[in-house]
Amino acid sequence: MDRATPPQERREILHRMRDTLVQAKVGIEEMREALARSTQRLEIERRELDTVRRRKGLAASIKDAETVQIAEKYEQMYAERVEVMARKIAAQENELALAERDVAEMTRELRLASSGATPPAGNAEAQR
Repeated sequence: MDRATPPQERREILHRMRDTLVQAKVGIEEMREALARSTQRLEIERRELDTVRRRKGLAASIKDAETVQIAEKYEQMYAERVEVMARKIAAQENELALAERDVAEMTRELRLASSGATPPAGNAEAQR
């Protein structure tokens, strides 16, 4: 968008940019909430893993082979869940960081467009 853009078209472009920015901010909030839920779930899975390991240790101390075997099965299951949840959280954190950078860039571009300035030539928005 440059200074030659007619005022009505300029208003429409700015309106779409604002709407897009609002939607992106809502998306970021949803990502944060999902990350918080995943983090809580990971803590639950870690506590369950700790509980199973403690029970396995208690069963081993009284030489209860059947309970040890069952505990080992659940220990493996919870350990796998913890590993998967940790990877999921890392991916969510990366996705959130990317979205936050995108929103910061969109905000900057909207401010520039609102002020009538043209984005730098290397800017992806200017190349569209």
